[in-house]
Amino acid sequence: MIKSNEIFPWQHSQWRFLTEHQRLPHALILSGHKELGKFHFALAFANFLQCTHKAGQHACGKCSSCHLSSVGNHPDIQLVEGEGVSGIIKIDRVRAVVDWASKSPQLGGYKIVIVKQAERMNAASANALLKTLEEPSGKTLFLLVSDYTSLLPATVRSRCQNVNFPATFSKDSVDWLEAMLAGKQNANQLLHLAGGAPLAALVMANDGLMESRQRFFEGLHAVITRKISPLTLAADLQKQPLVNTLDFLVAFSIDIVQMQSCGDDAHAFNQDGLQSMQSIAKTIPLTRLYLFYDKVLKAKRDVLAGLNLNPQLLLEDIMIELSEITLVKRKVA
Repeated sequence: MIKSNEIFPWQHSQWRFLTEHQRLPHALILSGHKELGKFHFALAFANFLQCTHKAGQHACGKCSSCHLSSVGNHPDIQLVEGEGVSGIIKIDRVRAVVDWASKSPQLGGYKIVIVKQAERMNAASANALLKTLEEPSGKTLFLLVSDYTSLLPATVRSRCQNVNFPATFSKDSVDWLEAMLAGKQNANQLLHLAGGAPLAALVMANDGLMESRQRFFEGLHAVITRKISPLTLAADLQKQPLVNTLDFLVAFSIDIVQMQSCGDDAHAFNQDGLQSMQSIAKTIPLTRLYLFYDKVLKAKRDVLAGLNLNPQLLLEDIMIELSEITLVKRKVA
């Protein structure tokens, strides 16, 4: 898709910001929506810093350091990520990398630690990292990559400089996606459905998520119009990954809030379903919708935090709540 020493076209401003720094902080949080290529950016930036023959603002891709980075075997770059089904980053792994970072670099450059999905550190892991973030040794750089920085402890966030990667709907993003899809699908529509995350849009196109999403919204409309019961929809939704369903619900809630509060649908995630969404928006009281959105967001955070939830009960609770708030609107009307 893209070489390890290159970045995606929508990341140029963040790249210039960091590569033009005369002096880097000891810790960065690469934050923003998931599927924007933040982890790939972290790898490319680590490669750039370790490169011994930089070509302007990019790694040369030819020196021995670049070769070691490209095969994932650079002695001064460490990757930290979650383990097992839960994906939790455990304290033993953090302690090991903190000890590693305190030693001198083998090739004389930076010691770089990349923490993938940093929000998956538990409390003990985050605390184990704090002292090093406060008093780093030598040329040490921590790159914390996170889709959900609100889940990181404030003590960790306050010790890092944030580099944000916002959702992108730029021409560069659309052009890249069109090239990847070879014109087989509507790149602009997919990008909106993915909330401005080009990599998520590519996954949606290739993994059948568009079809799943269409069935999801048809099911929502059927529940709201009382054609099926919320329990029936909840049972059907168990056939797809829970995180995908919660992502769909988050996008749905945001669209309805925008339509009700400011009448704006130009930036709706679900551009291909505006007529149906506008109809749904008329059935839900705004105050109850905010509570529903909070419920969905909490469920998503719990899933990402690795809590042992019962998907069936969770989806039934959410669908019953949606059915009830639309019923309230009908009674008021």
